[in-house]
Amino acid sequence: LFQNRTPRLSMGCAVSTDANGLPTGTPSHGNPASSNRLNTELNNVARNTNNCDGARALVAAGADLSSTNGPSWRHTPLHQACYHGRYEMAKCLVELGAPLQLHSNPCGRGSHGTPLELARGGGHKKIVKMLEEALAVSPSVAKALKESLPAPPTSNLKPYTGPSRRLVLVNKGDRDQCVFSHASNLSRGEDVDLTLSSHPGLVIGRQYGDEKRHGPWRYIEAGIKRNVQPVRARYIDRNYIKLTDADLVFDVSFWKMETGNTVNFVGGTNRKDKTKLGGGGRDWVINSD
Repeated sequence: LFQNRTPRLSMGCAVSTDANGLPTGTPSHGNPASSNRLNTELNNVARNTNNCDGARALVAAGADLSSTNGPSWRHTPLHQACYHGRYEMAKCLVELGAPLQLHSNPCGRGSHGTPLELARGGGHKKIVKMLEEALAVSPSVAKALKESLPAPPTSNLKPYTGPSRRLVLVNKGDRDQCVFSHASNLSRGEDVDLTLSSHPGLVIGRQYGDEKRHGPWRYIEAGIKRNVQPVRARYIDRNYIKLTDADLVFDVSFWKMETGNTVNFVGGTNRKDKTKLGGGGRDWVINSD
């Protein structure tokens, strides 16, 4: 069991409502159905929520980012997020590869009903800026930028390609609390694969292979899934749970010590000592159980 030094909070997993880890039954609020169940759910999730983890899971399970809510509206998930001002969802869909310039029913916002027009017509300035930046990067420029970046750390870990559960904070003793198979080995400073005795067959792993950046921080989102190689970690300085193949540690998102908040792998951008920041979301106690 990993326990954050904040009293009574431990790592756990947010259980999805579907047996495959997919969100189901998101209220449509009158939104017409799409071409199949997955596409309909993705359209509703994008329209009515900021459930980015759910959107990623649906896309990984086969939902089509180009699918729409029917011939009358022709709104893709990105159209929906832009129209309704859901910035985090719109950003997530763009990162997933959503088409940026498909036409739709403009609903009085522009001539063609592109995602940018829908956002601009609704006064959603943050989304407008994000889309303009995405549209400004042509494929050739994007390729050049990618080639100019330093290569990410090499790893033989298999990235996630399907739906997964999030790694989140739960109250100690919660039924979804994670108990790790080799906590005692980890507490002795050994390198350990993070498998779960509390959830047989499930492991802790990366949601994707390459690091992302937010301000001065590098990060990779953590997840819980079957049939992938778990991350390997080491307990250092009696405080930090560090990945053995990268300068990243377990970190509570934004150091908000609240149940349901996510735990991911985070590190400093320029100096390694920025990765070891105590007094908050990176402080962990390893209990014998």
